[in-house]
Amino acid sequence: MPRTAPAPNMVAIPGMNPGTLVAGGGGDGGGGGKEAPDPSENESQENRGLTLSCAEGWAMKNRERMRDLVWLGWLLLFATYPPLVSCGGTQTDDGTGSEGGAATIGGGSGDSTGGSSNDPSELATPCPGPCGDEGERPKPLPRPRCPKSEPALGGPCDSNDLVCGYGDALTPHCRTYYQCTEDAGDLIWAASTPFDEQAWPCLELPSDYCPANVPTEGDACTIEAPGIPCGYGNVSCLCSGRNPAPGNSGTWQCYGAPRNTACPATLPNIGEGCSEEQWGIQCNYTIPTTGYCAPPHSTVFCHQGEWEPGEDIACVL
Repeated sequence: MPRTAPAPNMVAIPGMNPGTLVAGGGGDGGGGGKEAPDPSENESQENRGLTLSCAEGWAMKNRERMRDLVWLGWLLLFATYPPLVSCGGTQTDDGTGSEGGAATIGGGSGDSTGGSSNDPSELATPCPGPCGDEGERPKPLPRPRCPKSEPALGGPCDSNDLVCGYGDALTPHCRTYYQCTEDAGDLIWAASTPFDEQAWPCLELPSDYCPANVPTEGDACTIEAPGIPCGYGNVSCLCSGRNPAPGNSGTWQCYGAPRNTACPATLPNIGEGCSEEQWGIQCNYTIPTTGYCAPPHSTVFCHQGEWEPGEDIACVL
């Protein structure tokens, strides 16, 4: 029966329980056990010791190599998948970390209740009432492609399907939009209506409708112009209810700017510029309230240096 060299020592992988490597002898009898002495074996104790020493030397030498390879593999794994070693920490675009939460872009601040969130979907949503931060927020930059002022209908344009918004109304459906479209082989400016004017009519609130000060959240109110909020600086308050028709009862729902302080304080117009630090962030400037669906363009997304329409906000019935 041929002899086998001793099994080399195995390196335990971190995180695994080290076990005992058992080299079982084989035989026609079917099991482990001591190997019967070979009568023809003339190898001396000295030669066997030399053979064992060589095998042990091979094992020692290759154990170092195996250990280096194992650690190199772990280092590559951690470098490729940093969340495995982040222990729930937050990774921000400036390279700093904080406790808990998911990765965010542009950072964020706590809400008005003193809590904080690093969930990108929550950072995009408005603060319930005024945000806790009082610092100055970035303002929209000059328009990279859209005209600085409203274009003339039928006037020439050079970027097919480009949409540009204008105005400073609190809600997007009370602003004006233009789209560069092709007409008889020419590109011209045409009026754009991204929403159903019957579902989101731009109504005007009576001059004496809005309270002098920010109303208390949840206080009773009478709906006058569905979907049109009262403005108090960076805070908007909307009277809404399950049946948001004029004259029906509702409650005040107030909200501020998005939690993400990289978002402007007020809704940017579609086509206005955004900085490189804002690329990839989404900002929501309304809240889903009972019986009310937010109009399109209530959420904007910074893409390649300009604000574009963001994701639509789900309705609350």
